[in-house]
Amino acid sequence: MKRMFRNVTGLFTLSALALALAAPVMGADDDNKPTRLEKRKAAVMEKYERTGEVKRCVPLRELRSSSILDEKTIFFRTNNARGYLVEMANRCPRLAFEERFAYKTSLGSLCSHDIITVIDSFGRDWASCGLADFQVMKRRETPAEDGTVDSDADTDADTDGK
Repeated sequence: MKRMFRNVTGLFTLSALALALAAPVMGADDDNKPTRLEKRKAAVMEKYERTGEVKRCVPLRELRSSSILDEKTIFFRTNNARGYLVEMANRCPRLAFEERFAYKTSLGSLCSHDIITVIDSFGRDWASCGLADFQVMKRRETPAEDGTVDSDADTDADTDGK
């Protein structure tokens, strides 16, 4: 019986070794595919352009939703054809993984000096990070089907998903 166990163990070890050697080859195609966050960031940057204008504070009533673009970047959509890009100076740990944050403000505005706290799906705090200036983004003008230019079309639905 011991001999059989050794043979099975040896077979298992050989199988695991073959799988480990093949894994880099099997995953090579995955390295070239953009991640979900890279796709989201590309979609936002394709639809919006920087205006060069920067704001230190933005009224909360203007903000409709936010998208986490990476560990340092948050895009806030507004009720009109604008948005705000916040590129923090440092990484905010777990921000891209959790894709949710909380903040406290008593001013009715979100400002560059405010602190956000990354929270998980159970409401636990993970990291606190300082925001940066709000870069004003304007929706790019896109040709409509009838040949006119339409800059107010709402096409953000595909970037809202997680």
